Amino acid sequence: MLDQGFHLVLASAGCGKTHILAERVNSAIDNGVTPDDMLCLTFTNRAARGMKDRVAAIVGDASKDLFIGNVHRFCSKFVFENNIVSQTSSIIDEDEIFSIVNSLTSYISDNKDIDLSDVDFEARARFKALVQIQHLMCQYRLGHPKEVIINNTSDYINKEHNKRFFSPNLFALICKDFGKNVSIDSLLEIYDQSENFSQIKDLNIQVRELMLLLSAARKYERYKEENNLVDFDDLLILTYSALRLNSKQYKKYSWIQVDEIQDLNVLQLSIIDLLTAPDNVTIYLGDEQQAIFSFIGARLSVLDKIKNKCGNGNIHRLEKCYRSPKYLLDIFNGYAQNELGTDPLFLPVPVNDSIPEYGDLKMIYARTSETAPACAVKTTLSYKDGKTAILVSSNNEADKISGFLGDIPHFKISGEDFFSSEQVKLIFSHLTVIYDDINYLAWARILYHLNVIKSFSISRNLLMKMKQAALSPSDFILYEDSSYVLEFIKTWETQDIVVFDTETTGLDVYNDDIVQIAANKYRKGELIESLNIILETEKEIPEKLGQLNNPLIEEYNRREHCVRAVGLREFLNFAHGCSIFGHNVEYDLNILYYNCIREFGDKNPCFKFKNSYDTLKLSKLLFPKLHNYKLGALIDHFNLDGENSHLADADIVATYNLALLLYEDAKNKEDNVRNILRNYKTVFDPLKQKYKELYISAIDSLHSVSDSTYSPLVKEISRSYKYFQNIGMQANSKMKYLKSFLANQVVEISSNDSLHKELSQYLVDLNTFKEADLCDNEIIEEQIFVATVHKAKGLEFDNVIVYGCVDGTYPFFASQYDPESRLEDARKLYVAISRAKKRLCLLAYDEKIVKNKKGQTYRFPATPSPFIDHIMNTNNFITLREGVDDLS
Repeated sequence: MLDQGFHLVLASAGCGKTHILAERVNSAIDNGVTPDDMLCLTFTNRAARGMKDRVAAIVGDASKDLFIGNVHRFCSKFVFENNIVSQTSSIIDEDEIFSIVNSLTSYISDNKDIDLSDVDFEARARFKALVQIQHLMCQYRLGHPKEVIINNTSDYINKEHNKRFFSPNLFALICKDFGKNVSIDSLLEIYDQSENFSQIKDLNIQVRELMLLLSAARKYERYKEENNLVDFDDLLILTYSALRLNSKQYKKYSWIQVDEIQDLNVLQLSIIDLLTAPDNVTIYLGDEQQAIFSFIGARLSVLDKIKNKCGNGNIHRLEKCYRSPKYLLDIFNGYAQNELGTDPLFLPVPVNDSIPEYGDLKMIYARTSETAPACAVKTTLSYKDGKTAILVSSNNEADKISGFLGDIPHFKISGEDFFSSEQVKLIFSHLTVIYDDINYLAWARILYHLNVIKSFSISRNLLMKMKQAALSPSDFILYEDSSYVLEFIKTWETQDIVVFDTETTGLDVYNDDIVQIAANKYRKGELIESLNIILETEKEIPEKLGQLNNPLIEEYNRREHCVRAVGLREFLNFAHGCSIFGHNVEYDLNILYYNCIREFGDKNPCFKFKNSYDTLKLSKLLFPKLHNYKLGALIDHFNLDGENSHLADADIVATYNLALLLYEDAKNKEDNVRNILRNYKTVFDPLKQKYKELYISAIDSLHSVSDSTYSPLVKEISRSYKYFQNIGMQANSKMKYLKSFLANQVVEISSNDSLHKELSQYLVDLNTFKEADLCDNEIIEEQIFVATVHKAKGLEFDNVIVYGCVDGTYPFFASQYDPESRLEDARKLYVAISRAKKRLCLLAYDEKIVKNKKGQTYRFPATPSPFIDHIMNTNNFITLREGVDDLS
């Protein structure tokens, strides 16, 4: 039992790590560790979901309070829950980052309409360097120690070029050229002024190139700041900074386990260190033979650091392999020993002693790199059972093989991810805006993908103007020549308003009871009537609200109770014909609705209100830069009278004062709002025409309780996919797998499910899925897969064809003289071969054919990868040659 201190558990593929992780959770809970004090982190969504499923199967409902997810998901939750970023911030992915930087600068490409998937290797390297240097400058500005810097060097190497984009030596050179001391402060000063410095003509070529890079990175950084955008590395940087500067302010975990430790970078590891309580048990699990993610900052040195922290006595190994038969495990172990330098004492032993049949292990030599894809396809079709994967080293190879497969059903995992496709982006953006209609980035995607705006960058910039004017595209759909803010102004000035709040037995709008209703009625700013009632309840009132004692318990015990039906009707009569105001009023109205349904049946009088306005939404529209929109935070920020006491009668006073401030600000912006509405009406008319029907029907059904066991979320995805197809969106054959994946692997159906409830649970996760997440399930009908090695990591297949086992690929030609890179390429090939469960084929070719940009053809002799020499010399591989042997 590992129940104290730091421990490292090393295990090869198939040794039962996930099962052990789940059993450890169960054991800890049985021994009194509360799930709230436990943290389970891993590298991918797929690994996290596998761990979640195992844990849930063993411990049941106790796992719901336990965080299981990857580090980025934890950091996203952390920065939003702790108001480190604005609640109106959006997280941008790689495609969106590229679109932004390419619209801001010509550093990457002169073609402003090009997509990331279409740029060449050098342009992609420039893009990578730009993003890396922006994060580096951010880390320098925040004072991060050098031990947690993700990247301080960036290179681009191919057969024609060996280019260094930035490095400490280049930074020193640039400081000297500008007559400054060589220091981080000097570098940051140059960076902040880089747009001006980059125009200086007498800079040498190296410095000028670096200045152009710094200038482009600074533009990207400023754009994110101005528009409340964060990327995935920002989540790590901001989380680390908050934990480092205010360590005592945030929760520490006494029981932690971290999977796939070899894939984490130094910053992720440091975040975990800062989350660890002094008296703790922390278990790291990993496989040093599968460390292949250095291109995102993961280094094998991270594993060495963990080994030193744990000490020799706390390093453990799982010895039995349950997945691979002996004949395959002998190959994997021999490779690990000879190419990766693994101590044979640490290699796993097989549980399955089965022997191979003829052809289960083979080496195929194609004549040329041009005929090799056809050989791979023939070999694939020769396998009569099980799932087959052709694993390649590059997206280009995957595309080529997919082309050769043609109409043969197969599933490709490379290049543009399915979750980055137009169809998924549009549907997920639709889900986002019906849940949060002032998510401007999601609206920008909708405008672009519905061809309302011709480019994503123009769409994004237009939405930023909307944001500055306190407008949402929904205003153009829902109102004629008006908006939410303008309707609020008119209502405030002309109608009786009721500011109300509820206190309840919980947050479940469908089942929990309202215990207190308080309301004040105003006419032209004068308080004319008040209501404050306590409703009887048989449900338990929670003792705590977070860390605070719940004041509702004392209030309930002190006050007289009203019969539920009588009290609810009293409020409805009080507010009849008035406009309703509240902070997060949607919650209060929905719990009121379902309380009334239980008391009055289907004849529900809730709809006698004129309309409703949410001070939470208004605050986000009118003050989009704030980090925290909770009522108490807004009271403090604006120095308003009132308090957020968690008693309804006190909260409504604060809510009214907030609404009054919002009215005054809205009034100042009224003319600008009207001008923007008038000027952009024709731009948004096509949006209204194309999207209004779907948008309004989705909004209307948002809180409807599902009458079946079918997920409302999956139902809305199906409905919106069909709707968008009907107005011109192309079909995507993989969409059926998304729906099956969500229905069977992600969404847990429960009673009283609604679209709103499921979006609140799963919307963040939807935007983090990758195509490979679909492949770890039985939902994929295709039996043939084409994947890059990086995307196949963590997957397993009955039959594996490792394509391109030649020198120059394994190892990559640029790694030949770099021992660290060469070793990583060896680990990459290990990952490829160890995906096999039954049959393994290595495919090489005798001649490589290359065409340059001018269309000229060059032929080079090719030799097998030096990494496979030992495999071929010591195992029962049959050798087949194209044109000589039958490959089918």
